[in-house]
Amino acid sequence: MKTLYLFTLTLSGVLTQVSDFLVKYPYNPICAVRGFSVSIPCSYYYPTSNPRIQVTQKLWCSMNSNTERCTDPPYVYNSSSITTSDFEYAGDNKSNCTLLIHNVQFSYSGEYRFRFITDKAGGRWTGVPGAILQVAGKF
Repeated sequence: MKTLYLFTLTLSGVLTQVSDFLVKYPYNPICAVRGFSVSIPCSYYYPTSNPRIQVTQKLWCSMNSNTERCTDPPYVYNSSSITTSDFEYAGDNKSNCTLLIHNVQFSYSGEYRFRFITDKAGGRWTGVPGAILQVAGKF
């Protein structure tokens, strides 16, 4: 008779690089009225055990015009370029990645994803799946 042994290995306090990075959006779709402003609340996290880690770039993508993980343009917001548009970053460099959208249009309906890049090697992350925006007409 053969005996089968099962072992469970628990490593407490061990985190992979992937688990150190996180983006959170609202679970439910965000509703907006065409012509008004709306915000997409968002928060992001990265390893803070080393205070020298800095966020170097913040990006927002509309999945209507982008693919996969928001690694390439076009972006609706890019902290590295100064442009004026309906999309405004209302967050910070630490944990708030809220996006404010002005003069919302029907074409703005869809999924939005936030991506951030740090000065740490491999320190970049896109929150997947993203936040869903649904735009309705005026009442």
